[in-house]
Amino acid sequence: MSTPKRVGNDGGEQHHLLQENSEKECSGHPSFCQNEEHSVTTQESNNAVPDLPRARQDNNQLASKRSIAPLMGIPYFTSIMSKSQVQSPYLLVIPNSFNKSLPRANVAAVLVCGGKTWDIKYCGDCSLRRFGSGWKKFAKDNDLKIGDGCIFELMDNKELKFRVQILDGQIPTKFVKRGSSDRPICID
Repeated sequence: MSTPKRVGNDGGEQHHLLQENSEKECSGHPSFCQNEEHSVTTQESNNAVPDLPRARQDNNQLASKRSIAPLMGIPYFTSIMSKSQVQSPYLLVIPNSFNKSLPRANVAAVLVCGGKTWDIKYCGDCSLRRFGSGWKKFAKDNDLKIGDGCIFELMDNKELKFRVQILDGQIPTKFVKRGSSDRPICID
């Protein structure tokens, strides 16, 4: 269980609900490294993620709600979206601990989310393995924002197919209005 987190507004800097307990550094790029790799049994994964709706406004209309499905018990990694992942240069670096599941070559990959697919390029021939071309389209099509969480489950390691689940990292407006840097919002 995680410890309570303080959420407030410190001079324009937002703190988000979806933060890992410890920040990791990898290859001198700490802003790319809010990622974690996990491997669990099917039973553990079925209990790991609650069935929570995700909604976001899209062009002043409420987008359809998505449900978070139970994890499938296959290797996965998580990433909390940072500026470099959802804005230029649109880079999603894969955690080093997950690299053993992936090839050391540049190959095509597929992201599956909400019944749709996106073709992307996986760049595995460098020290920071990452998603390349195609990631920007995925991020824009899914309206990813700084603080959103993504779960990437490796469905097929030969064809590099990932099931992606998105967790909205925005703090509901009713809570933001009550908090400030002097009166932070405490979340249990």
